[in-house]
Amino acid sequence: MPSTLIDWTPKRYDRIAKYYDWMARLFPVGKMGHKSVLDGLDEGSLIDVACGTGTLLAMALGNGLRCYRLDISSGMLDQAMSKAPDANLIQASFYDIPYSEGTFDYVIETNAVSGVEIEVVKVLQEMIRVCKPGGEIRLADYSKQASSTNISRTIERILHLVGDFAYDYVEYFNSLGYDPKVHDLGWGGMYQFIQVFKR
Repeated sequence: MPSTLIDWTPKRYDRIAKYYDWMARLFPVGKMGHKSVLDGLDEGSLIDVACGTGTLLAMALGNGLRCYRLDISSGMLDQAMSKAPDANLIQASFYDIPYSEGTFDYVIETNAVSGVEIEVVKVLQEMIRVCKPGGEIRLADYSKQASSTNISRTIERILHLVGDFAYDYVEYFNSLGYDPKVHDLGWGGMYQFIQVFKR
């Protein structure tokens, strides 16, 4: 694999926060992820892990959910504050979510875990930990396909160049003892909505 062209540090996110929503328009499939992770949710507590500029949180507040937001970037949180001022705000890493076990009915993330340098299992363990028994973990992200094609391998190389990586979330959740439900959202199965029910 070629090396990445962009190193996605918190300081880089701080610098681009004001322009992030404009950049996100280049990948409209992400809107499907936002809609999918909120589908059917109209009550309870929700934390958006790596909430970015707060687009999803603004949608969740409109559904009547009690919302919490977490991001490592202060610039992103400033943008999220303007969109969703009623959501609880905390600056922290998704490797160490500063809430006790079983706090939230829903733990969600979109387009945040698929970074090249991310320790995915550690993030998923934290998401499971802070979810209530009977609650749900929901992800919408770029995902590894069971069988690759020339097109999917080309997309993976492009994603890698900009710092993204298509992980096999099904395999990771299986390794943690869970059997996720997977829904194809586009890119020939490379963009997926994944549901896990906390026992």
